Amino acid sequence: MKLVANLVLGAAMVTLGEALSLGESLELERGVTLDVLAGSPIGPIVAAKRANVESGRFEPSFKLRHATKDLRLATEAAAARSRDLRQARVDRAWFDEAAEKGAADLDFSAVVETIVGQREHRR
Repeated sequence: MKLVANLVLGAAMVTLGEALSLGESLELERGVTLDVLAGSPIGPIVAAKRANVESGRFEPSFKLRHATKDLRLATEAAAARSRDLRQARVDRAWFDEAAEKGAADLDFSAVVETIVGQREHRR
């Protein structure tokens, strides 16, 4: 059950990052985008991680390295049962990239910075 729940959390965080990236490319203000997303189906993740995203500070409550591991375990478990979790593989790639860029010991919400194109991760 933990892998199932963390699969959804990882997907929600990647969705938030991609939504913010698209919003920035459309020249939307990040705060306005976050306000709108707060009222959407991903509203709970926005509420939980908005302060991290806005401040660029990612004190860990759930380390990105653990989210990355859980996404790997979920995709491996699915593959062993002949299930193809394509979205989970894409989400995992984002988390792997964030870890490679120094976010492994930060909160899993640090993946947002990788997605929107910021390179440096800070605590």
